[in-house]
Amino acid sequence: MGQQAFSTMEGLAARLSTTTEGQMGGGRCPAQAVDLDHPLDVKFDYAPAKEMGGLRVSGLYGKAKLRENDVILSVNGKMLKNLEGQQLIQTFKQAIENAHGQGDKLVKLRILKGKEKMKEKGKEKAHGISTSIAEGAKAEVDSKSMKGKKLLPLPPKKIKLVLWDMDNTLLSMHTRGVWFNKVEDLFEHVTLPFLQLVPRLLKEGFQVGVVTFSDAEVAKIYSEMEGRKGRGGEDLVGPVIHGAITQAALSSGVDSKTATQSATKTVEQLYVVGALPDFRNMHTVEFQKKRMPMSKFWHIEKVKDLHQKRFPGSPRIKNEEILFFDDSASNICAAERDDVNARLVDPSNAFTEKDWLEAIEALQKEEKS
Repeated sequence: MGQQAFSTMEGLAARLSTTTEGQMGGGRCPAQAVDLDHPLDVKFDYAPAKEMGGLRVSGLYGKAKLRENDVILSVNGKMLKNLEGQQLIQTFKQAIENAHGQGDKLVKLRILKGKEKMKEKGKEKAHGISTSIAEGAKAEVDSKSMKGKKLLPLPPKKIKLVLWDMDNTLLSMHTRGVWFNKVEDLFEHVTLPFLQLVPRLLKEGFQVGVVTFSDAEVAKIYSEMEGRKGRGGEDLVGPVIHGAITQAALSSGVDSKTATQSATKTVEQLYVVGALPDFRNMHTVEFQKKRMPMSKFWHIEKVKDLHQKRFPGSPRIKNEEILFFDDSASNICAAERDDVNARLVDPSNAFTEKDWLEAIEALQKEEKS
């Protein structure tokens, strides 16, 4: 079933874990810890939940009471909450191995329940967004208008570039740095507002990109270690977005050729920069002297470089002309210090229509003041 909980990926997962703000249980009142018995044969992906302590569940492979975004505080009485990094992961692994060694079928977990992703709610809205993508593709050949369709507002004129993080932002899940499963498995996880906005932003003259810690160089090394093909960074982002746009158009009646051409045109215009700072600083000569910051600073500057290369003679995009979405509080804070218009995304929901509307409203208020 692809990436599983007790694999060689723990170290990478620890590096890629997000440091997001907010409280479990909706933020209105403190979340209550609950105990549950989890089947040992139902594996799950996880990463350290630095903001909560413990391990956050990021993927589940089987039926269980445990859910994605739940945070594990203890396992069979072994506390995880005050542990960090490899000590946290090793303590969890050892408890699981001990349970297996004793022939147990269940392991007792104490958890904080996370928010569940929207499933049934909003299907009608999802269909509307899918239809808008399809009509955008059809417009390439028959110029049909979007009259009657509710479109999300465009950014103010001061914004030149819109950027998204990948994991838990434009994707409603975390790929844990290297994706070993089929790329097609991620299509349904590309958030609907992202799919609606990107083609339209490009059509209206905005620059659009993805900046992520997922790294093609890391994927190459782990592919060699695992003996199977894994993807990361630019090698993952482009195909996923291309497939998601194509799939949405096809599902709404657009012919295959038009859907594919529209998706290709969109992806060719995107800027995609993927690099894991810890890995690059350790293994890349370029960063031995001047280290890559543990933020999206280098990624954003790289996008600016790519823009100038694509449009020679154009002025360099300024930080205050960028709108940036990420689920990591530390990345958002670092970007804000550099005058980027940065918006924190709730990782349990990923990028939503509300995130976009709030960002645009804030920009409009700033413009009027």
